[in-house]
Amino acid sequence: MAWLLIVSTIAIGLFLSSAFGYFKNYRIAKTSGFPIQFCLANGLHPVFLIGNVSARYFFMKLPWPLSRFGEMGYYGWTYDDYMAGNSHNKFGPIFTLVTSWGNQLVIADPEVALNMNAKWKVFTKPPTQQSLALFGPNLDTVEGNDWNKHRRLTAPCFNEKSSSMVWSESRAQAIGMLQQLKRAGKLGVQSLADDTQKLALHVLSRVAFGLQSNFDAGDKIPPGYTLSFKRSITLVIRNLVICLIFGTKLAAPIFPATWREAGRGFVEYDKYVQEIFDRERNKLEAGNDSSNNLISVLLRASEIDDKQSPQSGSLTSAEVKGNCFIFTVAGHDTTANSLALAIAQLCSRPHIQDWLAEEINAIIGTAEPDYEEHFPCLVRCQAALFETLRLFPAVPELPKYTGESHVPITLNGKQHILPPHLHCLINIVYLHRMQKYWGADADEWRPERWIVHSPTANPNNVGSISKTATTNHKGETIKEPHRGTYMPWAEGKTCPGSKFARVEFVATIATLFHDYKVRPLPLGDESDAQARHRAKKWATEAHAKGVAMNLVRPEDVTLVWEHRGSAE
Repeated sequence: MAWLLIVSTIAIGLFLSSAFGYFKNYRIAKTSGFPIQFCLANGLHPVFLIGNVSARYFFMKLPWPLSRFGEMGYYGWTYDDYMAGNSHNKFGPIFTLVTSWGNQLVIADPEVALNMNAKWKVFTKPPTQQSLALFGPNLDTVEGNDWNKHRRLTAPCFNEKSSSMVWSESRAQAIGMLQQLKRAGKLGVQSLADDTQKLALHVLSRVAFGLQSNFDAGDKIPPGYTLSFKRSITLVIRNLVICLIFGTKLAAPIFPATWREAGRGFVEYDKYVQEIFDRERNKLEAGNDSSNNLISVLLRASEIDDKQSPQSGSLTSAEVKGNCFIFTVAGHDTTANSLALAIAQLCSRPHIQDWLAEEINAIIGTAEPDYEEHFPCLVRCQAALFETLRLFPAVPELPKYTGESHVPITLNGKQHILPPHLHCLINIVYLHRMQKYWGADADEWRPERWIVHSPTANPNNVGSISKTATTNHKGETIKEPHRGTYMPWAEGKTCPGSKFARVEFVATIATLFHDYKVRPLPLGDESDAQARHRAKKWATEAHAKGVAMNLVRPEDVTLVWEHRGSAE
């Protein structure tokens, strides 16, 4: 019976510790004056980050009220919560989640969210974000003067020359993807997510690392490696959370085989990046600075800055690799998932496909697509991206932290004092769907909502589109949303890679839908209309797997790609 006594003692100890934690944190939460919701945990806890998807389904299956107690206990709960009825309708624009190990303030007020982003010296990055310094300090982990240095030295990575390369490589990969889709014919494909992941990975490999691959190229393993570059980077991205937490320790035999494989990918990726880093640095030292990949640009910018301002300091080797890693993760997931989600929406909306194709053919026509001339004018294609990120933000929750001090915030004219060490969560999902600002159809994917007619545009002068134009062939331009209601790339510290994502998305969509259209393959006796209805529902079923929003079951709908001149 000794074991029973031991187990009982541990259980009682855990219960008492948890109860004390809830009591202590409840008292702290009351001081802010916001409504309180008790929760089993929040998504920042390492255990729930690792088992994010499993935790999601576990909590959804629990009987009420246990399901309510745990439904905010995993990363990405904000999307599920909104679709299930939205806690902000009950608690208001701001409320506090109280758990046994800490509190989290949930914000869905545009003005408060905007101020939090603008006051980035007050509302800092949470301590958990330091895990992103896996390969070295980077823009997402540093603060203050260090952040200013990183921002200044990484800015050249996203200049017009880089954007032009992204455009060209995205088109090349989209052409390869289209060839594969065409070969499937009327049988269709179920590989939407895999295809967009591959496209984004190839574009990133070319632009960031100078490694070029055809869309249908197989994996090549060079001497001295056990995995291809593509496989190693894919393993790291798909297992990002466990790599961030355990790093090289994943090779230990105590971990499951899939985790150990992720650990092998981690080691191989680091080895590849170090080799590329050494090669580019040697070329730069030899006076050959013709390369234009991300690593070479970072090294070149750092060297120039060090000569011009020695006191400001250049990027260290670890910082170059750290920034390269964070751009890799952010750039890959944002574009790959946004493309998959957008195509999923488009397959059930032939009228939107026609709307896009009209613009693509009017702007590009039979000409060779050119970044400088055509990208700014593909306004509707950009609207499709903005609308996709509105409904399915790449990162559904934006974390903030109050640091060491009490911090005042104002809601509806009333001041509230936030305690130190408080984790804050800006609910991007809710802000992006507020009917007050987005209309009664805020839950509908409708890219036309972004379009307005430019007062300075001349829609009759179609043949003389300027290279710096921001309007399309009909004088349409992008509408600016109400500030604080649209934050796919945050506000205040805007994501430096947002232009990268826009160019890649637009180039891909313009290539795919220039001459082709996509539809869902009917099942059994389904009519085309019934198939579109099923696909429309399928396209709304998203979740945060890892750190980004994506389709829950991308293989559930078969997509058929057809030439625009063909009959269905």
